[in-house]
Amino acid sequence: IVESIKSPFPSVSIIGIRSIEVFLIQNSNQENFQRIRKLIIDESLREEVSILSLTIEKLWTLLDVSFIQDEVADVIVSFQKEFVELLTKTIANSFHTMSITEKELALRRFSTFWKLSNDMPKSNFIENGIGLFLMLEFLDDHNPLLRHTCKSWLLDSVPFLYRILDPIFEVLMQVEANPETGDIEDSLQLLATDTKQYFFTKIYDTKTVQDTFRKLKGILITANELFIKYIVTVKISDRLKRCSKFMEDNGIDTPGASTYLDLLVVICLRYIQGYVIESLSP
Repeated sequence: IVESIKSPFPSVSIIGIRSIEVFLIQNSNQENFQRIRKLIIDESLREEVSILSLTIEKLWTLLDVSFIQDEVADVIVSFQKEFVELLTKTIANSFHTMSITEKELALRRFSTFWKLSNDMPKSNFIENGIGLFLMLEFLDDHNPLLRHTCKSWLLDSVPFLYRILDPIFEVLMQVEANPETGDIEDSLQLLATDTKQYFFTKIYDTKTVQDTFRKLKGILITANELFIKYIVTVKISDRLKRCSKFMEDNGIDTPGASTYLDLLVVICLRYIQGYVIESLSP
């Protein structure tokens, strides 16, 4: 199976990867398969290079092959249920290579999977910041080839811009899911004084906030009128509507009728009005 995965022939590689998928995902509840699954996972925890890491890395590179892209995307979604950390590491490593050619390939692979996963509701891991924020870094890269590739991906994504905006807005709203209840909670709270001054009462990550606003600015500069038209006309997604506490605390009484522009104004005002206690700023 390992030799099949390593094969230079994509059709052979995908057969080997599908075999690993059978052991790890499809039949993981059967006793015999559970033993093999445990051996593979234990090896991945001990070794830097393992069958599992080799499988996922090869799977990601197979996005270059047009005639099996749909199948590859389907397998990636299957693996992300349990091996999201390895997927994250693989995608991040592909962006951090020193070779410009390899970086361009990484951007194209991400763009390909992004398009293919648009109709895959179970692929939401790619919209939770995995690769997305790294991709947005290239909007103002010094290399024109990388900039162009990233901008092309962004412009192609305008009809589904919520997939990019939602993770960005969640970072700026500082909301996170409660691991026990699954409810969305506001983790960066403001304390309002009698004089209507607002103080952040938890650690304020200045770098993350600044980087996120910079990415949002890059989207605005690149998509320009398309971006403005989108945020003015499109209502916020169900994903953002789940942030009910943030909405209540910031005077958004009817989230269902609010556009992305409405929410962006509230977020910006929150940061303009807020004061940071020095001891809470890293």
